[in-house]
Amino acid sequence: MIKPATALQIVKPPVKKAKGRPKWLPDLLEVERLAAMGLNKEQIATAMGKAASTLYARQSDLPDFLEAYKKGRAQGIARVANALYEKAMSGDTVAMIFWMKCNAGWRDRGDYKFDAIEPKNNSDVQAVLSTFARVLISHKIVVPDNTPGNKTGFIYNPSA
Repeated sequence: MIKPATALQIVKPPVKKAKGRPKWLPDLLEVERLAAMGLNKEQIATAMGKAASTLYARQSDLPDFLEAYKKGRAQGIARVANALYEKAMSGDTVAMIFWMKCNAGWRDRGDYKFDAIEPKNNSDVQAVLSTFARVLISHKIVVPDNTPGNKTGFIYNPSA
């Protein structure tokens, strides 16, 4: 007697379990917080207990990581810039100068040269002041001003 045909059985290969550690997923809020404090990527990895190489290897798989990092950096910069601005607006001269150097193109000029003169009399003092005034005028820091009431004869040039 002939046996009836049996249906073909589909044999699935056995599912292999992943070997090694599970992939690390960083806490994006923590990344953002640490970046806002000024930490770079390597420092963030260390703070989270991972090697920098792990972070760099995983960041291409995690576009949200880069966004959290950029957002945190921007928040930190904004907070510090706001604090600096507030100090400058409250009258802190050092903060004012720093803010103007960074935002308004102010700069220190290191090309001033003065010979040391020990004044012995009033004419020596006048000579020193005259030389100083010529230097300030040549660098366009001040401009001559002979308006009544101006005791110095000069006025600060804001475009210097």
